[in-house]
Amino acid sequence: AGIPSRVIVGYQGGAMHPFDDYMIVRQSDAHAWAEIWLEDEGWVRVDPTAAVSPGRIEHGVGNAGLEREMLPAILVSDSAVLQRARFMVDSLHNTWNHWIVGFNNTRQKEFFSMLGMNNLSSSDMVIWLVVLMTFASSMVAWWTIHRQPVQQKDMIKLHYDRLCRKLGRAGFQRESTEGASEFAQRVAGILPARRRELAMITADYERLRYGRDESEKRLKRYIRAVKRFSVKS
Repeated sequence: AGIPSRVIVGYQGGAMHPFDDYMIVRQSDAHAWAEIWLEDEGWVRVDPTAAVSPGRIEHGVGNAGLEREMLPAILVSDSAVLQRARFMVDSLHNTWNHWIVGFNNTRQKEFFSMLGMNNLSSSDMVIWLVVLMTFASSMVAWWTIHRQPVQQKDMIKLHYDRLCRKLGRAGFQRESTEGASEFAQRVAGILPARRRELAMITADYERLRYGRDESEKRLKRYIRAVKRFSVKS
């Protein structure tokens, strides 16, 4: 029509976060509108959205009329639980962006200021970084050495030693060079009534301690069998 015009792309709407002091602007708030050039007025917005979906202009995409049905339920649901969950997820996401993704020089200074260390130089920050990394590495190494599987192996060995003490009191001393299977076979040759029980305990011991079997059921069976085992019965 001979009237200068242009398309403007941006965002329309948003919502204040009820728990944190910032505004949430989502991709669903994206909007495009037209502007025309009028003499003596300059660029003037001409937005037909006001006629098609007036609720969106005043109250955002959640009140977009027929478009509301096309939006995810979590964005437009009236459920207080869903709304609270949405804000909590957004708060975690914002914290991640603020302190991890955007952890620049300014954020680093803010962090050290929270710890009472102001006006740190770059060399001081490097030293502290090395100290923190050394401490973190030490903690990881300690956890790796003392993690649960190692404790479980110790418990398996502890109960096997208990079995050996029971047999030792009955006169069956295990030699230092004698394997668990050899020891069980030697004792079973003298106590045939205990052959099956000893074979089961020994098999479970070897699989749990030297194999990759970490079955909770097998471990409980092994411990019960050791506790019940008696040479006299």
